[in-house]
Amino acid sequence: LLAVTTSLIGFSYGLTDFFADLFGMEASLDEEKERPAEQKATLYALALVPPVAIATYAITEDPSLFFSVIDNAGTYGILVIFGLLPALMAWEQRYGADAEPLVEDAVPGGRAGLAAIAGGATAVIGLETWEKVAGWAG
Repeated sequence: LLAVTTSLIGFSYGLTDFFADLFGMEASLDEEKERPAEQKATLYALALVPPVAIATYAITEDPSLFFSVIDNAGTYGILVIFGLLPALMAWEQRYGADAEPLVEDAVPGGRAGLAAIAGGATAVIGLETWEKVAGWAG
């Protein structure tokens, strides 16, 4: 219960701040001033209503939807966040137009190593996508 609660807190804070940045609802750096209640309500609704709606639908209409969502989050979300993006960020820091590495390389192998990491993540994403598309077609 505590793991789910802390995940929900982090998710809601992160997503509300994302929407605030996206829609230009700047928060004041002054600790005494908060966002207006209408803005808070809008931001929390944007962050929480879609997942609650999907969960409610999954519970009442299609319980297997939950497992499909978890499978897709693991395949696409995790591979992009922990496989593809770190390799691309390291590549940009090392070899980009304004490359000035501030620290010693943490991952050995140079360009080949980074390309292998990004290529591996991309290959798994591609294979999973191919599997899903072939499953729908056949």
